[in-house]
Amino acid sequence: MLCALILLIVGVTEDEVIKDYAATSTNMVRIRERFSRLPRYARNMVRLPDEIYRYEPSTVQIFIAELRRRYRSADAWALAKGIDSETVQNLKSALILP
Repeated sequence: MLCALILLIVGVTEDEVIKDYAATSTNMVRIRERFSRLPRYARNMVRLPDEIYRYEPSTVQIFIAELRRRYRSADAWALAKGIDSETVQNLKSALILP
């Protein structure tokens, strides 16, 4: 969800964020294999059920709808959480190609 927030902050459309979330899902087997080799994550990886790692479009759709309902936008969420507008602008400048 952090990636979704960042993408929304820098101006990626909601539809593209949902597509990006789906693309991550297609790589989940490899992601899980890599994380399971890291001591920090390995124990937790075996404890959690497989469904935790499945892609459900509704998950990100509900997340985005709730973000909009509570804050209107990802920018407004960032400001409400104490991230100043200069930092938000720096993020956009760093991640958006001219």
